[in-house]
Amino acid sequence: MQPPPLLITVSSWEDRFDMGFKQIVESLPARDVEPLVFTFVDHHLKETREHVQIAKSVKEFEDIEILYEKSEQTWNIVKSQLGELLPERKVLVDFSTMPRHLIWMILRFLEERKIKHVDCIYHRPLDYGDGWVTKNPGRPRIAYKLGGELEIGAKTLLLILAGYDKQRVFNLINSFEPDEILLGIHKDDSEHWQRAIHKDEIDSCGIQIEPFEYDAFDKNFGFNAIQEKCQKHFSEGSNVLLASLGPKPSAISLYNLNREYSNSALVYVPAKDFNLKYSKGIGQQCRLTMSFSK
Repeated sequence: MQPPPLLITVSSWEDRFDMGFKQIVESLPARDVEPLVFTFVDHHLKETREHVQIAKSVKEFEDIEILYEKSEQTWNIVKSQLGELLPERKVLVDFSTMPRHLIWMILRFLEERKIKHVDCIYHRPLDYGDGWVTKNPGRPRIAYKLGGELEIGAKTLLLILAGYDKQRVFNLINSFEPDEILLGIHKDDSEHWQRAIHKDEIDSCGIQIEPFEYDAFDKNFGFNAIQEKCQKHFSEGSNVLLASLGPKPSAISLYNLNREYSNSALVYVPAKDFNLKYSKGIGQQCRLTMSFSK
């Protein structure tokens, strides 16, 4: 008998967590799904627990505690949860409230298990609150075990898909000291995304910066535009550092780039402070189906 779909998500203080959970569960025949819910216990746990209880009223689950700052420990926990998945098992990944380094870990394990059907799901907010998302960013990191095979002495290209937080961008530049920067600017005319960082805000760093536009909400989460812009750098042998700071679906595109090019590394910038009022409600659902069967 075919097991029910596995729904992987991360609990959050955002409405999108429990509303998205409810929407996905109720869309499945007979609400037949096995939830796998991770909970970060070191960031706003009280507010998160309130939304966890709402989600549990829809479908009961036992959330699994992890730590935002402990990548190796989280890697081992995720591995223990996903290590025995059968390739035929259908998997839904709602990454709306999932940190990027955890998105990449989960996709890596699903790929190792050769899962044939993975639906990556993202719920946009219905509305946005204050403009800032995070504050007090830390030192950039190469994602745990997703650093590729970088060459000593090769040029370094930093691909940044920018969001609002200029300090995160500068932290990346100062930490990795790239030879060139490709700056991806999300193509969106809404008032909210017009506040995102543009090239003239970081020109003072003295490094060659080449901007380009992409749409993180198109049918492949902007992958084609991003790949087209940086493909020549991969073929020239540069070490390419991939950073997703813009709309979260772009993290899926960067994972797929990292799969294709061994001379690339996924990087992220952890933060210490998060805006509890950043988003409100739940809006449009975006979905990308992937297969790791090959």
